[in-house]
Amino acid sequence: MSSHALTIRNASALSLALDRFERFEALSSTPTSSSYIRTWIPQLTNKSESTATPLSIHTPDQLNTASSTFHVEDVSLEIPPFRTVITTISTSTAQSPNTRAIVNPNLRLTFTIAGQRYRLDISSTEDRSSLLTPLSANSSIDITAIYLPTSSFLALLQFTALERWMSGLPDSLSLSLLSIPGTHNSPAHHRAMPSVRCQAVSVRKQLYNGIRFLDIRLQPASATNLEDESLYLVHGAFSVTLLGYYHFRGLMDRVYAFLDQTPSEAILISLKREGIGKASDDHLAHILKRHYIDKDPTKWFTESRIPKLGEVRGKLVLLRRFNYDHKFATEHAPNGWGIDATSWADNSPFSLNPTGQLCIQDFYEVLASVNIEEKIAYVERHLARAAAASSCKPESNSSCLYINFASASNFWKTECWPERIAAKLNPAILEYLCREHMNAIHSKSQAQDQSVSMGSTGLVVCDWLGNNGNWDLVKMILAMNEAQRTIHAGTAP
Repeated sequence: MSSHALTIRNASALSLALDRFERFEALSSTPTSSSYIRTWIPQLTNKSESTATPLSIHTPDQLNTASSTFHVEDVSLEIPPFRTVITTISTSTAQSPNTRAIVNPNLRLTFTIAGQRYRLDISSTEDRSSLLTPLSANSSIDITAIYLPTSSFLALLQFTALERWMSGLPDSLSLSLLSIPGTHNSPAHHRAMPSVRCQAVSVRKQLYNGIRFLDIRLQPASATNLEDESLYLVHGAFSVTLLGYYHFRGLMDRVYAFLDQTPSEAILISLKREGIGKASDDHLAHILKRHYIDKDPTKWFTESRIPKLGEVRGKLVLLRRFNYDHKFATEHAPNGWGIDATSWADNSPFSLNPTGQLCIQDFYEVLASVNIEEKIAYVERHLARAAAASSCKPESNSSCLYINFASASNFWKTECWPERIAAKLNPAILEYLCREHMNAIHSKSQAQDQSVSMGSTGLVVCDWLGNNGNWDLVKMILAMNEAQRTIHAGTAP
């Protein structure tokens, strides 16, 4: 029998104590849970078909009525805010005292959090987040648990309403200090070739589930007519759909509607010209300004600096990945127009743009599936850079925006299409953020420096977020803002 000790990370600003743990035999009866292991068979059009194998996952009521506790222990284990503790609780196989058989136990943990009691049931096979069950009357706090079965690691986060997560952050925070989830080729969620499709769900659903960085590639329908506002949504040389073209106007109507409904939020929007048309960057700049930004000026922040959150609530912050000519600059942008992201090193694991405002990891050419580990390493290193640069001290005011593309592909290798790479890359990033990023193992005998352990992630830009309703990576990225919130609000522990 192997032994793996449960490690618990308190990623919140709340006081937390583990009071009791119980171990149950894993049930062997037919499960009633809706959780599944899914196997995808990519089709030419990337319309996913799935087969499902039920997991042996059981509800708290099932544990109460259909299984027996074979170990109960009262403990008193304090887990301070933003700290991690390695417990003596084994999550590995154990010998049942009832049958003498080797079983994979389920665990039940009872916590006191901010004076209120909560319960969490952990399955040896479940790897999807869940809310702790409140045991106290009138519980006012929601706690999210993310459990990593392969490493016996549990992260506890204060629940954030994904559609309005910026509402609890102070206006004084620079966007460069935030942990912001984003999507790569955000509108590429339609039926398309598997090498073109990058996202599982619509931009609207992305926004309501916490995404605040949109990456959009555009091609003007006309290369000469400035009266034509039509901009096609593209990915490289291709439309984002096999069914003709979708237009930027329709997308922006949905984005504006989201901002109207959630005015506490700000969205960074990266715009770039791609496609096979003959239009120039300057032509795109004129169309965007005339037909979009000037028509809704209150919805856009187009200054060339990185703003504070309070300046841009309810707005789109322009990251400009296209050039414009001298005449445009003279007439419209003498002090710059948008955050300049034009000098972007191609396929680079680390680059700094000439203005020093953007620090970017955008290595994307994964030549074979064995090289995905290399990409994972680049993402992790850039997360560490972002944490160090945004160390959570009251005087922190990083002027550099860290952009970390956790996306990659290879057009010629089916195993390296975006969905397949994301299936390996996203879980690896989630595990890194839970276990390593901004994490300090608590020691009563040794003082811990909280500065790096309370830094941010910067912008983390991913493919296929929300696939099968799984937003755990977004939740973990957002949890990293809690330290920034408490420091700048003057309530840090």
